[in-house]
Amino acid sequence: MAVTIVKSNQTVPTISNDAYPGTDTFLFSVLQGTAFSIDVAFTLDDGAEPPVAIPITSVVPSLSGGYSSVSFTTVDTNPSAYKIRVAGTFTNVLLGESYQLLLNDGSLVTVPVTGLPSYRSITAWNLPSSFSQLLTGYSFNINSGAAIVTMSQHVYWSLNSAITAFKSVVQESV
Repeated sequence: MAVTIVKSNQTVPTISNDAYPGTDTFLFSVLQGTAFSIDVAFTLDDGAEPPVAIPITSVVPSLSGGYSSVSFTTVDTNPSAYKIRVAGTFTNVLLGESYQLLLNDGSLVTVPVTGLPSYRSITAWNLPSSFSQLLTGYSFNINSGAAIVTMSQHVYWSLNSAITAFKSVVQESV
């Protein structure tokens, strides 16, 4: 079986020094904390010469790793161009970013940048341990296992989003 993939209708940022290789096995790169959307169309043939098209009746997409903020929506069930929209906002890929906060009781605590407790002020901002991560857990099961396509995606840390969040934390200090 031979699968052809066409990516379109993407809402992804331009990322300088992006490692996206431009191949079918990669989705476009995205920024952590920034919404994205990519349509992925699949066609299937028998792999012979000349190829004979095989109708696609189902595509079951998944992403391993617990990234529940990514959704998959069937956009078109055309048997010769079955299309899935991959969309979401990654918030938990790049680890290690944290704030050190002075709590109302006078103690210091280091916490992740989301779900902050009540605090008096921020005393430190710790950057993530890595500024990019390669996700390799995308899978598209075509026609109940007739073909399985695995894809990867680069996720980059967004300095602009992080600065906006940091400014918000500073402004909310007592």
